[in-house]
Amino acid sequence: MFLTVFVVWTGALYFFTKKSIKNAISGKTFLIDQFSILLGVVLFFLQIYLLSGFFNLSLVILLFLGSELSVIVRSILWGLFGSSSSKWGRSLFLSGADFGLKHRWLMYSVSMLSSLILLGSIILCGKAYFTIPPGELLTTLIFQYILIGLLFGSYPSTITFIISILVSENIDEEARTRLFVNKLSELIPTALYISLAFWAFSSAGSKTMFSISQFSIKLSTQLFIILMGFFFFTVLLPYLIGTQRAKKWNVFLLEKRISWVDKLLDIFDLPSHFLYIPRLTQFRNDLNNEINEVLPNLMKMR
Repeated sequence: MFLTVFVVWTGALYFFTKKSIKNAISGKTFLIDQFSILLGVVLFFLQIYLLSGFFNLSLVILLFLGSELSVIVRSILWGLFGSSSSKWGRSLFLSGADFGLKHRWLMYSVSMLSSLILLGSIILCGKAYFTIPPGELLTTLIFQYILIGLLFGSYPSTITFIISILVSENIDEEARTRLFVNKLSELIPTALYISLAFWAFSSAGSKTMFSISQFSIKLSTQLFIILMGFFFFTVLLPYLIGTQRAKKWNVFLLEKRISWVDKLLDIFDLPSHFLYIPRLTQFRNDLNNEINEVLPNLMKMR
């Protein structure tokens, strides 16, 4: 039954990922967000329940509300940043696809790593289920192994994709800001899942504990440092690098435009109109060659 749920979960995540990309391209994300949140939380705890018998409705509601709060915060931030265009999703998709085509072996390697981690978590869950009697130890181990699959199985591919887009100079600033806001708002559910991992692995450190129907989650300075460090290196730093690269790229394009205008003005400054045609013909040929070199990058910014 666990394997069935896992296969359904994996297939559903694949389906919703494709659906999310399609909706993001068109700028419509609300409904798919709701389905993804519901599916992710329910199937996550269904796997734990089938393997250990553990179920906590308050914890399920907490993670669901945390994910919904992330959506609300994201919408508010979008409004504050004044993001209204529906073309940002297309820009992100094209940038990510371009990176994937240029670095196929990297993406294959990351995907293989993710698959091995997921497979390892399944094997560990099966071993614990068949060798350890029901109880607190089994519940703790199942939490650990499923969280390993969730956090480390899916994150390598996701982080690679996110960083590649954020550092790209070929996306417009609204698309980059949208992605930055998305990842910023996702700190809320991420913090909850990492706190679950802290509980499951019994992390040390100064901590404040609150109980949810006899279930404890640890909030610690360690959690805050890990969360902020993760966000800085995977989101904030790539965002700042990408912004600077985009500025330099735009300056380069502006200088190119100015140089072509100067060349055209030089042609018209010639004293004889008989010289216009051959010089204009050469100008057109040179400009076409330049366009063919730059066009692929420009198309991704539209």
